[in-house]
Amino acid sequence: MAAHAERRAQVWAGVSPNALAPLSFHLESMRAAGWTEADVVWRYLDDVIVFGRR
Repeated sequence: MAAHAERRAQVWAGVSPNALAPLSFHLESMRAAGWTEADVVWRYLDDVIVFGRR
């Protein structure tokens, strides 16, 4: 695990741990990847669950 943890640290070095992609990014990415449906099924404040169907 140590090697994986080290590699992760290298890949994500300098990236803020709070750098979150907006919901629209996730939905558009799912649709671009071929999901026929992609939408929010639950939301509470900043917590969101999305659903996709191929």
